[in-house]
Amino acid sequence: SIVIILWVTLAAFVGFLFLTLNLMSLTGKLT
Repeated sequence: SIVIILWVTLAAFVGFLFLTLNLMSLTGKLT
């Protein structure tokens, strides 16, 4: 159904955002 697709998209977006922020924080600490 459409709800499942919406939840999967939301989960992927949140996971991608968290990963990006985590990588930015890591690179910021390394430099």
